[in-house]
Amino acid sequence: MNTRKNILLVLFSLLILLSTDKAKAQFMPTVYDNVYGKDVRFTKITAGFQSGDVVTVGESGGQKLVSWLNRWGESRLSRKFQPDMFNDILDVIPVDESSILIVGTRQVSGKDSREAGGQAIVFTSAGKIKHDISVGHNGTRVTGGRVLHSGNIVLYGDIPTSASGKRTG
Repeated sequence: MNTRKNILLVLFSLLILLSTDKAKAQFMPTVYDNVYGKDVRFTKITAGFQSGDVVTVGESGGQKLVSWLNRWGESRLSRKFQPDMFNDILDVIPVDESSILIVGTRQVSGKDSREAGGQAIVFTSAGKIKHDISVGHNGTRVTGGRVLHSGNIVLYGDIPTSASGKRTG
């Protein structure tokens, strides 16, 4: 009986000690519950920034839209792209804390469809376009890339081919 009392006394002592210990909380990420414009449908999100910024890609009124949001969900920048600039945005790659590489396809209306093809833009959080690169021909897609420390840009993607294996266009 005496040992049972001692065990209970030790357990209650431990409970009292643990209850007075400092509580440690886990960091909870910010949950965005905001509306960013009328009829905006977001399709991609990139969150690879040390500052907690987020870059989203969406569509509004048939135009591609890129929005740069800070960690609290406040819009730092929002820009719509015409189809002759971006028909489809396939990826957004962080370059550094203040710029991103946007890659995809573009389509040009009218006679000169030779201008259509893959598209890549290095875009800053201030809205400035550092580099604007068009590659390939109609059907070419730029699906990814990197900006090297030297400032050179490496892009990759695909070019359509015919059934015989020759490039089309």
